[in-house]
Amino acid sequence: MLSFIMAFLLGSSALAESFYETLGVSPEASHTDIKTAWKKLVIKNHPDKFINNPQGAALATEKLSLINAAESVLGDPDFRI
Repeated sequence: MLSFIMAFLLGSSALAESFYETLGVSPEASHTDIKTAWKKLVIKNHPDKFINNPQGAALATEKLSLINAAESVLGDPDFRI
């Protein structure tokens, strides 16, 4: 089922571009480049860094969801455009 959903989502080139923008990598980025960018963004945007700021933690949680979604698609050669 996940494969179907990913294939459907990747039908939109705008969404694919958005994933690259989210991670700050180019479409020519290697798997290592994608993983490195993902790790840096996870560390920077982790909700635990905003423990004293509930609104910041909520925004970080949303951003982290987007970062993880981008990595799951771009990190998988079967789904990468």
